[in-house]
Amino acid sequence: MASRVRTDAHTYSIEWDEDIDAVVFRWHDFASGDRFREGARALLEAVRSTEASKLLVDAQNMTAHDKADQRWLGNEWMPKVIEAGIEHSVTVHEANPFAEAEMKALLSRLDGHDVSSIMTSDMEKARAWIADK
Repeated sequence: MASRVRTDAHTYSIEWDEDIDAVVFRWHDFASGDRFREGARALLEAVRSTEASKLLVDAQNMTAHDKADQRWLGNEWMPKVIEAGIEHSVTVHEANPFAEAEMKALLSRLDGHDVSSIMTSDMEKARAWIADK
């Protein structure tokens, strides 16, 4: 994988992956509240600075977000990342029904926007899908 590390924090990392032409964001540890929002804001800045149209989020190490983080993500962060130019997004989640349900609810916020998105628990599938966009 040909990538350049943009940010490597304890809780998350952000890379530009040339093989799939996308920003790749990985949660390394659970985060909520300010730590969660710090990571999400760093991702938004990476999208803006790279002028990326594709995003892969690896959330396999995250458990469910609390309601306040979910509202913030859907109401404030997602509109900004769409405005920044994201057209294709894939989220890799932990293989359990709770994580899948939360991801579906969050991704439903993209309905009505010109963004194609999927979620999966399979990283290879995620990379193949985003590379094809």
